[in-house]
Amino acid sequence: GEDCPVEVPEGYPNCTIAYPNRIGDGKCDNFLPYNSDICGYDGGDCIPKAVEGYPNCLIIQEFHHHIGDGECYGYVPYNTPECGYDGGDCDDPLKAVDGYPNCFTLQDDHYMIGDGDCDDSPPYNMLECGYDGGDCTPESVSGYSNCFVHYPDAIGDGHCYDIPPYNTLECEYDGGDCVPKAVDGYPDCFVPSTQWIGDGKCDHEPPYNTPECGYDAGDCKNSPLSP
Repeated sequence: GEDCPVEVPEGYPNCTIAYPNRIGDGKCDNFLPYNSDICGYDGGDCIPKAVEGYPNCLIIQEFHHHIGDGECYGYVPYNTPECGYDGGDCDDPLKAVDGYPNCFTLQDDHYMIGDGDCDDSPPYNMLECGYDGGDCTPESVSGYSNCFVHYPDAIGDGHCYDIPPYNTLECEYDGGDCVPKAVDGYPDCFVPSTQWIGDGKCDHEPPYNTPECGYDAGDCKNSPLSP
């Protein structure tokens, strides 16, 4: 196919991208070159901002609605004192795990650290938690000098693993799997996993459950975010 033409969005003279209207549109495009210094970290969309009523609760703007929405997001940064324990939705605050003073999980989940099974998601498989207490052994990924993950074959396998360390700059956003792609029938809808659009299951999070994507092509028609 033809290469996408590149344009320079106003205010960012060194930011050459295919879709300048996505800079500063209120949604964090967490991939290069959008989420970079020269593009103002997606025009500020990818810079955490204080949640109304919680001046020390810093979250990317498009996820502010999670605070106090009635559902407990039991992990950092939501379930923290700064965010009022998810705006009061979580009645079980995070606590430090024995032996890992900077590793915070729900008390009932402490057993998962070092239980012999790799819990390959934050906060477990992170440096602060000793890579799940040693259960997850990071391996280097061929072609990505600074990318270390538990499942190297997952990098560039065609499925977006939208969690650290996979969807990170060091791993080139899961080997490109997490770079949004256009969805047939929705010209302004760009998502990492196009097969999720209209698959019969509501994917609640943006960018799937948005007007541009037809509220997950109708899968989220009963969602609070849909009209």
